[in-house]
Amino acid sequence: ALVVTFILMLPSCSKAIFVGMQEPYSRLTAQSHFVLLLWATTSCALSFFLASFQVHEKSILLALAPCTLLLWQDPVFVEWFSFVCVWSLWPLLQVDRLQSAYTCMVIIFACLVWIRRVGTGQRHFPTVFSGNMIMSSIPTLSYIGMLGLHLAQVLIPPPTSLPDLYEVLWSVAGCGMFGIAWLVTIAKIYAFSLRNPTASPQVKSKAD
Repeated sequence: ALVVTFILMLPSCSKAIFVGMQEPYSRLTAQSHFVLLLWATTSCALSFFLASFQVHEKSILLALAPCTLLLWQDPVFVEWFSFVCVWSLWPLLQVDRLQSAYTCMVIIFACLVWIRRVGTGQRHFPTVFSGNMIMSSIPTLSYIGMLGLHLAQVLIPPPTSLPDLYEVLWSVAGCGMFGIAWLVTIAKIYAFSLRNPTASPQVKSKAD
């Protein structure tokens, strides 16, 4: 587990260290370095969560905390990742009898996401979930899968021979989505350009 965790953390850590050593510090590069550090921190926390030994479910909050500060960089990814994180906590929240709190918080957050998207009108924010059909379908398929498992758990009782079926399905599906999130952070780190520190993500208007 230690070796795998180290291997998963190596790409983000090495990139962050090399950029910090090669780029001269200035007021203009500070913002770029800060954004890169947030992506690297999210990636390292995901590496620890995915590969370490006996990680608690709530440890995913270590990855979500720096990721939320990137909302202005990629709101679609941050919103998707937030939903996945809280969804992955469902088995634990069931044990603690927090189903009502979970439902209320998800609904409130979904309303805030809807308000943000309505408020932006026709403006288009750059996101990693764009560019091709496979990437753009990931959030939609994830939401369908998460809702589908919730409905299945309510409507279809697990067989007596597999009493922990849904808990296992939650773990497998969550691991897959967190693996995608880790790949996204690595892609963001290496695609993030520091050659032009004055450039900042621009809000683009959709073509008519």
